[in-house]
Amino acid sequence: EAEKHNNIGNSHMQRKEYQEAVESYSKALQLSAGGPNSHVYFCNRAAALVSLKKFELAIQDSERSLALRPDYAKAHARLGLSHFLLGNYRQAMEAYTVSLKYEPDNKSAKNYIEKAAKRLAESGEKSKATSFSVISEWEKNKHNNEEQAEKFKVKGNTCMANHEYEHAYEHYSRAIVLNPEGPQSHVYYSNRAAALCYLEKYSEAEHDSLL
Repeated sequence: EAEKHNNIGNSHMQRKEYQEAVESYSKALQLSAGGPNSHVYFCNRAAALVSLKKFELAIQDSERSLALRPDYAKAHARLGLSHFLLGNYRQAMEAYTVSLKYEPDNKSAKNYIEKAAKRLAESGEKSKATSFSVISEWEKNKHNNEEQAEKFKVKGNTCMANHEYEHAYEHYSRAIVLNPEGPQSHVYYSNRAAALCYLEKYSEAEHDSLL
């Protein structure tokens, strides 16, 4: 049933019926908020919300998608576009940079990174943007991301100890979004798998265990 509503939403998107698309994707999520394809539903709804110029809501849905599937390049790109259209050019560049880690040949992502760098220059950050390297900028933020990810892991561990498994799942997911391929990422996936087992979401737990 969730897939049926997702497909209906896709049809609405093709016809540029964006509000109807949002409603269809929302129905899919009501039926399956944490299923194997829920990250797709959140990402698709984010696309519809972007078309409706509801960029803040699109950011939220993109982040929800990534909490379920941190390596979903399309959601990183959707997050980047939402930030770009809000004028958050540095955040847009970071999101698109991550999307390129999973889809290195994505020309649209590369184009938006260049556009964002140009907008930064036009907004008065010329000295920074002229020699701006997306990868080096990401590296500068990498250490901070790792620290933040560790904090969310600790919060998740506390929730696990208190039998608050849903909250633990959310904290581990945030850690993964911040640092999907860091030296401790395998721990975040393993911990989230444990939380999912307690939530009786065994197929998702198995997926995390394999990552």
